[in-house]
Amino acid sequence: MKRMFYIIYLYVYILVFSCFFGSISYSQGAELKPESVFREYSYKKIVSPFKGNFDHFDSIQVALNIDDIKDAIDAEIALNFWGSHIGTSDQNFKVNGSEKFKFPQPNTSGNPYCYFRCILGNHPVKIPVEMLKKDENIFTFFCGDQVCYGFNWPHYWLNSFTVRVYYNKDLKNFVKGTIKKGKENDVAYNEVGFFTDVDNPSMVESVEYIGYYEDYDLDGDGNLAGWQYTINNGEWDRIIGKQSLPSYYTTWKNNWVPQQDGTIKVIAKINSKNGLIYLTHTIEFNKLRQHNSIVKIYKTWKLDECFGVRVGERKQCNIVIPDSLTNAISAYLVLSSWSAESEDGAIHMVGINGKMLAENPGKLHDWAFLKIPVPVEYLKSGDNTFFIYSETKGHALEVNYPGPSLLIRYSDKADNIR
Repeated sequence: MKRMFYIIYLYVYILVFSCFFGSISYSQGAELKPESVFREYSYKKIVSPFKGNFDHFDSIQVALNIDDIKDAIDAEIALNFWGSHIGTSDQNFKVNGSEKFKFPQPNTSGNPYCYFRCILGNHPVKIPVEMLKKDENIFTFFCGDQVCYGFNWPHYWLNSFTVRVYYNKDLKNFVKGTIKKGKENDVAYNEVGFFTDVDNPSMVESVEYIGYYEDYDLDGDGNLAGWQYTINNGEWDRIIGKQSLPSYYTTWKNNWVPQQDGTIKVIAKINSKNGLIYLTHTIEFNKLRQHNSIVKIYKTWKLDECFGVRVGERKQCNIVIPDSLTNAISAYLVLSSWSAESEDGAIHMVGINGKMLAENPGKLHDWAFLKIPVPVEYLKSGDNTFFIYSETKGHALEVNYPGPSLLIRYSDKADNIR
């Protein structure tokens, strides 16, 4: 009987735990869809529940026109947002009065609302296409209380959002094409090239190239591998390249992308002049190698909640380098930050192993991806302590989840780390 009671108790506990944290986990839909056809409609103004100092709106509405839903078969929304004041909850939205949909959040060990975070548009939220209508659509965004580290001011910024409407491609007029490798090989090297054949060049606005590979975990989903791009104000950024003239040839400048043995994929995004977008099939490589060197990435071991500093605070986390640094050539510290420049000129310091690397390295009241040179002699095999320190009385220097990583380039003679 006691065993049965324990099993029931454990089941209820797991169910409650899953319901709470499941409500703020990542929405699925991050994968790009080869050979799909869609349009994108973007709202390009900041949406914020700001009502005044220490005051906020519980919800805010905006309108976005969508002029083509004929033959639509699917839809999703890409949100680019700053999680803002720590602990701000109920980051949800409705479409034309629908039920609530959750903002995507990083895959943290605890409540993601308790971590600083910026989600940059590459984890779209799927919605039923039937919710959309031609012309004006009303989007309602919600803001709840601070559920941790609160100071009576729930707040966030939705920098922009993009609605993506997918269509039956047999019923739409768009430019078709095929991505091809510049050289037929199975290994991606520095500045590997590719181009795209299209059936109607006169109708092409541009061709963009997006890669699937391992790099800094910018979206915080726990995976280094993923489609590497962001979307803000309707623009796809941090992509491999963009070309407007046939044969749309581009090279991938990947000299600081980590060496990897997993599958690397590249897809072409063909933008037609009529606004329709077509994703080609992918090309693939079975590994990535640098010429005459080896690049490795080392992640933060564990980032604490509320990893931000002001008025004399200091915080630190650990990055483990299990390899010998004998053949290390150069290194960078990379991280996602918010307001890494102080507003009053006071110190915002970033460093490692007791050595300062940069002061005020980012942007004021804005997101920045920091790539800071690190003298190799500052590093050591084993534990390395990253730290931030600030004396500002203004906005804190914030480090977004999942924290900093180290990129280190080694001589190709460093056989011990291959």
